[in-house]
Amino acid sequence: MTDSQRPVRILSVEDEPQTLDGPLAVLEFAGHTVTRVENVEQAHECLKTEKFDLLIVDQRVPRDGHLQYEGGSTLVYELKRGELGELNRGAAFLFVTGSRAWVGEDGMAALDGFMGIELKGGDLSVQLRERLAQLG
Repeated sequence: MTDSQRPVRILSVEDEPQTLDGPLAVLEFAGHTVTRVENVEQAHECLKTEKFDLLIVDQRVPRDGHLQYEGGSTLVYELKRGELGELNRGAAFLFVTGSRAWVGEDGMAALDGFMGIELKGGDLSVQLRERLAQLG
């Protein structure tokens, strides 16, 4: 982390946490703080009590005990509409699904705080660090 970058607080919402272990470990090593949760309900609790700069959200994440394809986008909609309070309403977010990470497509274009990354050969950690520099 350079002197001009501040540490970023990241919430990772991923039901298969090993998927992002490598990239998130690189970010932690660089001085950023990562909180990991595995479902929407755990994310709700964190978002109501802790401040985050960036959410990394699996598009298909468990909600109410069931794996839902739209669970991640529903979480972000709730956050941006203020249903989870104001603490994290302005946080940037990044959707991750399969081999891609994206934001701003289809219905998401109306939300602010977009970040989009096309994954290329597993270099998510490098691309995340570049995007985090924009937050700092």
